[in-house]
Amino acid sequence: MTTVSTDQVASIRAVLAGDVGTFDRITGRLSSEERDARGVLVAAAFAEAAHRRFAKAADPSAAVIQFVSDLRAQHPLTGDFDQHTAERLLLATFTDESISDVPDETKGSYYMLLLAGIVKVVGLSEAQLDAFLEDARKLADEWLAADAS
Repeated sequence: MTTVSTDQVASIRAVLAGDVGTFDRITGRLSSEERDARGVLVAAAFAEAAHRRFAKAADPSAAVIQFVSDLRAQHPLTGDFDQHTAERLLLATFTDESISDVPDETKGSYYMLLLAGIVKVVGLSEAQLDAFLEDARKLADEWLAADAS
């Protein structure tokens, strides 16, 4: 059974801390299977962060729309960033919003970008970030175990 490794967690932590060099070094050591498991970790961390940040808002949809708008205003995003797709991915973590039409590669890119945005806005301490990533790791391990069954 595949589980999330310390290196995979460290690589995501590096991205969230803005340390691209460490991310690249760790990524260079990961096998294809390990990179896939790291993708599951990113999805789990994204889902956990989005749910914590927006699910209990008085108006979750409005909070998501405002967050994505603020993210775009503070960090001009280039390329094919689509605000509506970002909003749908966030809402899908705690609603019945279908995202089956969004390609996996797009989901992965948006998950990481939005995760980084949420972590930055929330302003987690080092200890809080470690605890958050450990929760995400446990969730990812559950998903990987279920997928292996």
